[in-house]
Amino acid sequence: VSLGRGSPLVVGMTQRLAFTACTSEPCFEPAPRAQPILPCLLRHLLHRGNAGVAKRVARGAAQHPHFSHSLEWLLFSGLDRHAGPSAAPAGSPPAA
Repeated sequence: VSLGRGSPLVVGMTQRLAFTACTSEPCFEPAPRAQPILPCLLRHLLHRGNAGVAKRVARGAAQHPHFSHSLEWLLFSGLDRHAGPSAAPAGSPPAA
């Protein structure tokens, strides 16, 4: 795991199933995966009441390729947390 340089990302490793010509069996191979940390950072700042700092951080990250995805995730997680399990529609199964 490493922090992306010049971009608010955490880069980690996952594995994926691969089929290669050198073996008849599938094998696992490592694959890098980027995960934006901007939604976590903004959520933390907003939760602590630092809206001005969160706004500056968001403006500074607005040109990064993952910016819109980060805002979408921040909105989703905020709405999901606000709604909670008590806001499930009638007739839906209870959350596990």
